[in-house]
Amino acid sequence: MNKEQIEKEVKELLADALCEDVKHIFGDTNLYDDLGMDSLDAVEIVMELEEKFNIEIADDYAVPCKTVQDIIDMVVKVKGD
Repeated sequence: MNKEQIEKEVKELLADALCEDVKHIFGDTNLYDDLGMDSLDAVEIVMELEEKFNIEIADDYAVPCKTVQDIIDMVVKVKGD
C-alpha cells in the first residue's frame, strides 16, 4: 500500500469516525479544532487504524498527532518499521 492509498484510507476513516464529509478533510485539518475530535474519539480512531492497517500504534506515536497529515505520516512510519 503506497502513501496515497494510506492517505485516502485515513481520510475516509476519519470522516466516518467523526461524522464529517471527506471533502472537508485535508492534510492540514486540525483533528481537535476543525473536526471536533476528543480523547475518546482519539482512542477509537487509533483502534480502527490498527485494525484497518494491521499495525500496532504505540502511545508515543499517537499522542503527538494534531493534524490529519500527522496521522497519515504516523501510519506510513509504523507500517514501514
